[in-house]
Amino acid sequence: ETRSVTAPGRAAEEVRGAAAGALPASAQLGDDRLLRIATAAAARAALSSRGELYPRDLDPAEAVLLALRGITARTLTRERARERVIGRFPVVGPLPEGPAFDQLVVKAVPALHWDGQRYSQKEFTQTPSTTAVTSLGGPLVSLPAADAVLRDSLRRCSALTLAVHPRLHADCVAALAGRYGVQVVDVAAIVVREMRRTAAAHQAKWEAVVGLDARLEDPRSGAILQSLAREAMAGPWSRLAERDEPLLRDEPLLLVHAGSLARYGLTDLLAQFFDLARPRPAARWLLLTRRASEGAPTLDGRPAPLGPDGWVDLPPALCVPVEENAS
Repeated sequence: ETRSVTAPGRAAEEVRGAAAGALPASAQLGDDRLLRIATAAAARAALSSRGELYPRDLDPAEAVLLALRGITARTLTRERARERVIGRFPVVGPLPEGPAFDQLVVKAVPALHWDGQRYSQKEFTQTPSTTAVTSLGGPLVSLPAADAVLRDSLRRCSALTLAVHPRLHADCVAALAGRYGVQVVDVAAIVVREMRRTAAAHQAKWEAVVGLDARLEDPRSGAILQSLAREAMAGPWSRLAERDEPLLRDEPLLLVHAGSLARYGLTDLLAQFFDLARPRPAARWLLLTRRASEGAPTLDGRPAPLGPDGWVDLPPALCVPVEENAS
């Protein structure tokens, strides 16, 4: 969260508080739905793919820094870097070009450097801390036990559904990527990017698509959006599932911000990763948020795909950034 961008949890709280008198008592809107309705009616606010509120006139340079900070890609092209920014902040002004953009990328991710063709970084390894004791799926266990579950998944190329408290989500993504070398896949960014491309191919204005999304509960609007999303995701998802994407081939994946798949009726795409009959080239982890008082983790309020062992509640100590543990 920054002064310009409001984190999802706080954004929902603020909007819900402001709309308390305007909403009928019978209205039971989820956070995502509430934020989409609010931003669709707002003149100056927009909603990021992560559910953050941000100003429509967000400084493009700040958008680059926010979208790229903390990524762990070993290589990254200019095109993919720009797609990450636009994927997270769909409404943003023109991004800097050439060396000016390169400087922002390096500022956001100091480990990266421009080699003339792409950004690249040197390999690095991290050692997890083994001193804390906390919970994993209920009973108290040592942190090494939680670490062992994840490392066993990497060894067996298994699929896991992981859950963490919403306030720890961002730190958890960075910690899992740093400790275990998983490639982070921002599903929401992919969905937004590909839906924009598909809408453009059909000569449909993106503003019209956003308007339909605000009326998703309307059967006709929902059917149009689900059809668009399925068409848009068919190619990109098959590249993830069938490992045709060079950066992701044989890499363990950490899928984050996957709620949009459930929103558009595409949870069957996630289920492919948990199909025991399908071989996996490497581990596939799906990270969701869950509070201790809640039941099974969900995707945008809908059932999430779970492996044969259910889900794994990650210990908070495992979500501490690696640099902090090292100190």
